[in-house]
Amino acid sequence: MRNKLNKFNTLVWVILIGILISRIGTSMMVPFLSIFLTSHIGLSYSMTGFIVGASYLAYVFGGILGGVLSDKYGRRFILSFSLLSYAITFFLIAFVSVLSVSTFALIVSLSIINLIAGFNRICIESLGQATLADISTNKQKVTIFSLRYTFANIGNAIGPLLGAVIGVSGKLEGFYLTGALCLIYFVVFTLFSGNMSSSIPQKLEKSLNISNIAKVFLKDKSLCHFICGGALVYLVYVQQQATFGQIIMKRMGDTSLFTLLLTINAVTVILLQMPISKYFLKNRSYMSSMKIGCAFFTIGFIGIAFSGTSTYFYIISEVIFTLGEILILPVSGLFIDKIAPPSLRSTYFGAMGLQYFGRAIGPFIGGIIFQNFNDINTLLFFAILSLIPMILYYKGDSTEQKLIRENALYEVK
Repeated sequence: MRNKLNKFNTLVWVILIGILISRIGTSMMVPFLSIFLTSHIGLSYSMTGFIVGASYLAYVFGGILGGVLSDKYGRRFILSFSLLSYAITFFLIAFVSVLSVSTFALIVSLSIINLIAGFNRICIESLGQATLADISTNKQKVTIFSLRYTFANIGNAIGPLLGAVIGVSGKLEGFYLTGALCLIYFVVFTLFSGNMSSSIPQKLEKSLNISNIAKVFLKDKSLCHFICGGALVYLVYVQQQATFGQIIMKRMGDTSLFTLLLTINAVTVILLQMPISKYFLKNRSYMSSMKIGCAFFTIGFIGIAFSGTSTYFYIISEVIFTLGEILILPVSGLFIDKIAPPSLRSTYFGAMGLQYFGRAIGPFIGGIIFQNFNDINTLLFFAILSLIPMILYYKGDSTEQKLIRENALYEVK
């Protein structure tokens, strides 16, 4: 195993370490943003969902725009610029939150800042994954993409605990600390990626644009089913950050249990993601794995709905929910890489961002439902919704197998 890791391109480790550092910071604040907006600023659940969702709205087309900009200005420059801009948005949120302005102005300002944050984050995610795919061999990709997800979740495990220990999670000071940690990622990447362009194989790749993605989306049925199913998956998955915390805050009166669940989520991914992924990816298709993951989401939602004030039931339900996450989210990048022709890799990774539409509207939908119905009905609604992507993944499963056998997909004329 050590020999395999030593053979990785240095740039792989730069990106992985950067992900670890930034996730420690973002996991201290992003999951607690909705709690901060409702408890400290006094916004309604629906408006809080609107602001939180603004970040994910940028994911929808941010990957496409990021790809276009990287074609024009270079991937290293856009990645560096996005890392710096992302760090600045956390300082801006803290600054705007203490201004004496009207509620409307506050909502608009925070929504715009969060929109910019989302654009920068999706650029970092999509271009980072495309870079990892470019600088790794086919045999290395499963390991590298698994490590990417593991490093992210190590950061996700450390962040909430660190935030709780030093007392900044969901508080104003947390935004400044998160911004500082994201700046560290920017500095590390900028210093060690000077030879990035020479590290990436030069491939003839079609320009990334809306027209290309529209053609690919309409012609590639496997991609179409994946995107539609993924949009629904992200709509329900984002409730872990959008409504779980508010429901637990309402039930328990503080955020300590929510912090514990976030840590358990991350630790579960760290311990189980690689063995589970390797087993399922060896014995099942990507979409088959994602179908099973949807079932775990449903069970997890039901468990949390009826956990009441029992910490143990919450923990068990969170572990089940996390198993669903393990079987779905890490597979996305691998699935896109496998079905994408070399000349359309950026287009396919850009199209992947369309599934984030569900993540964009998820917090707002969750906020409206929670504002008008009780917590149990809110969670049961999303439990039922988690089953619908299984149908789309089922339809896409046979298409995926056909495309894999052909070993090539449509070229955009």
